[in-house]
Amino acid sequence: MKKLLVGLLLLLAIVTVTYMAMPRYAAGQLVEAARLQDTQGVEQLVDFPRLRENLKQRLQAQLRSSVGDAFPPEFGDLVTAGSGLFITPVLRGLITPAGIADILSGGDSLHQFERELYPPPSANDDAAEASADETRHWQLQRWRYLALDRVAVDFGQAEDPHLRLFFSRRGWHWLLTDMALLEGEGPQ
Repeated sequence: MKKLLVGLLLLLAIVTVTYMAMPRYAAGQLVEAARLQDTQGVEQLVDFPRLRENLKQRLQAQLRSSVGDAFPPEFGDLVTAGSGLFITPVLRGLITPAGIADILSGGDSLHQFERELYPPPSANDDAAEASADETRHWQLQRWRYLALDRVAVDFGQAEDPHLRLFFSRRGWHWLLTDMALLEGEGPQ
């Protein structure tokens, strides 16, 4: 009887540790798929309809708060509905497997875009840029449980998170369901 109890406790411990580590593993898989531009891998780890809807709601809330008192309260729903007309197609075009891969490789992509806009003036600057490129790769910074079925993952470069990814559990799988930019607020 004692061996059975010890075996059950050991099995429970293994299941618990596995369950607790699964979101970190899913986040790592998503980052790796994005780095490799593996759109199939990205597609398996993202709940696109829910992600688009969450981003749409966040953008509409930001629009409502930025408009503030510019419109009477009666027009609040009209502003929200009108914003949905242009936000929905934009999100449908941007939030794709390739789009998520580009977002998650943001450190490199954004820096490359900046270099195309503002090319370095001399060859010495090119050497400095090449050595600085090694520190620009975005990576997982930290992660934490928000609830038993929801995890937040901070993502950025060199202990400076730029993006917070939210994963939700679907059965035994963890999928990306929301994301938010961290604009100077630091890790929370």
